[in-house]
Amino acid sequence: MPRVVFALPFRSNVVSGGQKMIYWAAGMLARHGVDAMVWQRHGRPAWFASDARHSHDRPLLGANDLVVLPEDVPASAVLELLEGVAPRRILFCQNPFHYLRTRFTDPSPFVWDGVMTVGAGSARLVRRVSGSASTHLVQVSVNGTIFRPGAKRLSICTVPRKLPSEYEAIIAGLRHLHPQFASIPVTRIENMPENAVAATMAGSAVFLSLSHRESFGLTPMEAMASGCAVVGYHGWGGLDYANASNGRWFGHDEVEGVIDALAEVLEGLRQNDPLIASMIAAGRETAAAYSPAKSEASFLAAFRAFGAL
Repeated sequence: MPRVVFALPFRSNVVSGGQKMIYWAAGMLARHGVDAMVWQRHGRPAWFASDARHSHDRPLLGANDLVVLPEDVPASAVLELLEGVAPRRILFCQNPFHYLRTRFTDPSPFVWDGVMTVGAGSARLVRRVSGSASTHLVQVSVNGTIFRPGAKRLSICTVPRKLPSEYEAIIAGLRHLHPQFASIPVTRIENMPENAVAATMAGSAVFLSLSHRESFGLTPMEAMASGCAVVGYHGWGGLDYANASNGRWFGHDEVEGVIDALAEVLEGLRQNDPLIASMIAAGRETAAAYSPAKSEASFLAAFRAFGAL
């Protein structure tokens, strides 16, 4: 049976849902009897728990083994990373926008032996760019044992990392245009371990989505699982699940719409509006559809096609 090595040439202290998904996949494959591990020279991330095997040192690989690489490593860097080793190469694209940039700005030719990606829109785009008809769509999972509702207070939480300017404009606009919410508590989720993120979402009534150029958009889904009313940007990838029943969703330029929707939802929560309660319930139902069991089945199908099972 071939070995499967997920290569991560990035620093482990960067909080990224992509890293969390890779460690989850490696651990899941190992539980199914695959010799799978993560190779990350900079060490194992400390901000989330994982049972995946990890190595600082490059493992010895044969031609039948699989190296799984992220989309934002240029081909020239991949060749240097592997240093002449010639295993089969699998692209795991978690952001098609990064893939477009590296695919067309790197002069080195590179052929993938297999491709998998998350998000329906991402799969469509990656198929067109890579020319691979056998691109496998794998499903993101929401861990309902970690992300679940808690005792709520009328407050907002958000992850402003990708859109800090929009975050500042939206919060300033909310306080100026809707002064009744000028003192509403806002928690910025930044560089927190996963359990602290879950606790923050569990206690917050509203999640301001600042998704941007996503293949799927896991964080708003985790907020929905945590019982938050979600308002904000779908980030393109969120179109897989965003609809009028489970949130107040907008395109990137609709700043004013996001401001007014935040005020509407906050007022609805204050007045115990059944429409807002219904939206929160629909969000939880949406998140529940992305179960770890379904995610596991989709990954196993992909690696079965790659010959790892």
